[in-house]
Amino acid sequence: MDRNLHVLKNDILFAELVFNYQTQVLGEVWITIYGHESVVGGISPIFPLVTYPATVSHPALNSIAEIEQFDREFFAAQPAPPIPEGMTDSVLGPPDAMVTFVYQNVHYRYVLNHPFVGIADIYSNFTGNTKKLQFISGSSISFDGSLTTDSIECNVNFCTRFCEATLQITPAEFLRLGWR
Repeated sequence: MDRNLHVLKNDILFAELVFNYQTQVLGEVWITIYGHESVVGGISPIFPLVTYPATVSHPALNSIAEIEQFDREFFAAQPAPPIPEGMTDSVLGPPDAMVTFVYQNVHYRYVLNHPFVGIADIYSNFTGNTKKLQFISGSSISFDGSLTTDSIECNVNFCTRFCEATLQITPAEFLRLGWR
């Protein structure tokens, strides 16, 4: 479920949505809306206009297609971003632009801090429907291990399941690094 989504307008980055789930049906998303200015030579520099958090809550989504449909509806329901003083709404690109949704491959890192220390790296290919967790223990090489799952399982559940199944640890406490 955790994913990074780029929304492109006419192949130019318009928005970025970074989803972080606490459960399969509840999470947080940070939304960044980008503006751009057309300049001579066809180069279109982009810049962040606004970044804000939102809560996501929905029934269980059981396939990549259901998640993609949710993302389209969720994004469409967002309010129009504010236009910076001295700029026009052209900074948002043409209203009739072709919109494309592109999911980014992501490397997530979590620190296991109870009952012992370790690093869980999750390599996610959302559209390929794969995630791989590689765990490196700070205590003993004998606790190192890996596990794979599909993109539908949220990272917190994936880390917890790894700890229960592979390390026989319950409850485990993970902290996501690089999260706002």
